[in-house]
Amino acid sequence: MVRLGGQSGVGRACDAIKRRAKKLLKKFGVVQDEHKTRRYLGGMRPDKYYDSVIWRDLGETLQILGFTYDSGFDVFSAFIDIDDDNSGEVGVSEFHKWLGFPATKFSERVFGILDMDGSGQLDFREFMIGVWNWNTYDATGITKLAFNTMDVDQKGAIDLHEADAMLRMVYASRKADPLLLTQIDINGDGEVSMEELQQTVEEDNSVLAPAFQLQRMLRQRILGVRYWEQETLRRQTYFAGYDSGTTTSWDAIRDILAIKHRERLEEEERQRRLKEMEEEQRRQEKLQKELKFKEEMVCIRRPVIATPSIVPHAGREEGQASGREASPTRDAGDPSRARSERGTGKV
Repeated sequence: MVRLGGQSGVGRACDAIKRRAKKLLKKFGVVQDEHKTRRYLGGMRPDKYYDSVIWRDLGETLQILGFTYDSGFDVFSAFIDIDDDNSGEVGVSEFHKWLGFPATKFSERVFGILDMDGSGQLDFREFMIGVWNWNTYDATGITKLAFNTMDVDQKGAIDLHEADAMLRMVYASRKADPLLLTQIDINGDGEVSMEELQQTVEEDNSVLAPAFQLQRMLRQRILGVRYWEQETLRRQTYFAGYDSGTTTSWDAIRDILAIKHRERLEEEERQRRLKEMEEEQRRQEKLQKELKFKEEMVCIRRPVIATPSIVPHAGREEGQASGREASPTRDAGDPSRARSERGTGKV
């Protein structure tokens, strides 16, 4: 049985070794890094264009989808490798030539999923969102995509003629294998439901082998299979609610981006308010410290006033008595005071 949407551990290890070896060869100059010599839009080097234009305008969307600055540049590098004419867009023929996958109606359908505005060309925003969307599909997502190509009226079931067309599109063949048609029509009622196709793929995904091969090749060319397997688990954890139901893949992506953008704005507002509260708290603490310091300085500079001692009552009487005893002596030594007293009749 083929591994759903992935490859063996040996295959992933080989991919990782190849990518590291390529980076080392470029680092030591064994292999020329075309991104250091190439000029992209506006005559800018790709790394400068990415930093000053792509990350500035699309950095938030890249981060919402889980890309870092470096992994986002890897996606951009793949884009400009496809865009060899520096037009800022890639066409379906350029895409297949770069991927090394023969053009089929199904692969063109996948390209059409990436093409949000239906222009037949992908700009980088469409490319990065589409690559993330396709490469993070699990087996259920790929099955749903293949099924929806035929279930245009969204009845949840297709007849055998439509099932035959679906398989011919996936396999790029003129006639579908009758055994496959019998295999996917589990209950034999002449129709194939989404549940029947999903059950068949879960048991043996070789039914849609070319679709999984296309995903695996795109994963290998951009960031590696292991990276996308981890991102697929992340999508199942965080975005499962958006992928359920009858919404199309792009509707789900738009919902994800809109909701995550709103959550980011709310988080930024919460952080702003928290920062303001912390700054106000620090300001109040600083003000309290200044007031306390001023009070301490006033206490240090205030002069100390000595308080006179209080003489007990008995002591005061003794002092008055001694003063009266001493006064005659003072008067006797004062002749003018004596004459005055005689003049007034005082002896």
